[in-house]
Amino acid sequence: MRRITVKITPHPKRGGRRWEGATQDLVVATNLLDVPAEVIALIYQHRWQIELFFRFLKHVLGCRRLFSQDPQGVQIQTYCEMIDCLLISLITGKKPTLRTYEMLCFYFSGLADEEDLINHINRLQSHESR
Repeated sequence: MRRITVKITPHPKRGGRRWEGATQDLVVATNLLDVPAEVIALIYQHRWQIELFFRFLKHVLGCRRLFSQDPQGVQIQTYCEMIDCLLISLITGKKPTLRTYEMLCFYFSGLADEEDLINHINRLQSHESR
């Protein structure tokens, strides 16, 4: 095992004012003995981007469980969720949210009409202009 200490800057939206300009030490344990420390720090940073992506899939797009255990089934479901995300972004012009996803699901299942959907999108745009 190998221990690497990486200086990180906390995310500005997390941790409040006390962290402005501050750095922290992050300790990473790895069994990659022949890889430079800088590369391991980058790998760790990208790992968290992947974790955030899957959190987004699970929480915003409602993809909490897999419909298939077959690799092709998982691939199809993931592509469908990403297409949903892109369509929401194209329709609203904003980053997809759980509420917008739910509203589109209600619209496509007949529980909401076109007027409800348009009102929701207009509210999103009015919140942006404030």
